[in-house]
Amino acid sequence: MKLVKTGLLVSIFFSGSVINLASQSNIESRNREDEKELKVKVEYAAGDFSVRKAQEDKLYIIRSESQKTSIAPKVSYYKSGSSGFLNLEMDQNTSVDVFDFGKQNWSLEFSDKIPMSYNFELGACNGEFDFTDLRVKDLTLSMGASKANVYFRAPNRDQIYLMKIEAGASKMMMSGLCNANFEKMEFEGGVGSYILDFSGELKRDARANITVGLGKVIIKVSRNANVKIRTDESFFSTCSISEADFDKKQDGLYLSRNFSSEMPVLDLRVEAGLGKVSIVSTE
Repeated sequence: MKLVKTGLLVSIFFSGSVINLASQSNIESRNREDEKELKVKVEYAAGDFSVRKAQEDKLYIIRSESQKTSIAPKVSYYKSGSSGFLNLEMDQNTSVDVFDFGKQNWSLEFSDKIPMSYNFELGACNGEFDFTDLRVKDLTLSMGASKANVYFRAPNRDQIYLMKIEAGASKMMMSGLCNANFEKMEFEGGVGSYILDFSGELKRDARANITVGLGKVIIKVSRNANVKIRTDESFFSTCSISEADFDKKQDGLYLSRNFSSEMPVLDLRVEAGLGKVSIVSTE
């Protein structure tokens, strides 16, 4: 996926050409047939991006808007047995200039009738991911210099085996993570600022591996949650844990005050390089 285009600046300053700022809008949708699951892969360079549940009875709805007619979703869909495969990307012949940020908007809506696996590869984006009431089976989200909010406002009806999040120089907030119903979560942050809110209903044991480089991460857990925390208490990292809500059992191991092995356990494993980690309890 090409991210830089130099020819645009030449045409502006030397040819005296006029840029057409009129927006181009497009809507593409598909009815659900006999699909039992949908696998979604998206590659998106720059702009606004959102995901939510479809309000219409459709398998998916893709809404796009751009000030450049050449930047539009390239959509491909096919079926294999009872599985549907949806791929979205910017046209391979399209180059996206740094000044194109904010000049396009993709809004994706999906059916809540079948399980779905999502794989998002995003560049410099402003993202809003609301998975509330969607049936999420797998989730991979990779971002560059972006800002994103991720929501699970209600319990996910399907179990996510692996939820993998990679965030570079980003600002990210994830809320309702226990509602995501994941078995394993891997979060890798770079030099950004992150809030990971593990609120919601914990149905089964879940493990989250959280790694941050030079960034800052705030981890929120419910005061009544059954939590085990393992930290890498190295010389270079700073990890702050509320002593009022967690008992230190040994170096690098903390348990919530009312910890019980008979209840589902949220196992947090935290590693920080030169970054800063704060683990706090909420009501």
